[in-house]
Amino acid sequence: MPDRLKLPCKFCGERNTAVQQTIGCDEAGNMVRKRVCPDCGRGFRTYETTKKPYLVIPPRN
Repeated sequence: MPDRLKLPCKFCGERNTAVQQTIGCDEAGNMVRKRVCPDCGRGFRTYETTKKPYLVIPPRN
């Protein structure tokens, strides 16, 4: 996974956190995940959203 996509630990800053459990999604597509840091051993939750594709309709000629 590219480094820009990895979520850092909010306690120690380690970039190699692991998803422990995906809790679920709401109607808007927001996802709640439990993550754990292998460096300091602390756990935290992230609230992630996905980008919706921007639809472009070209004009008719």
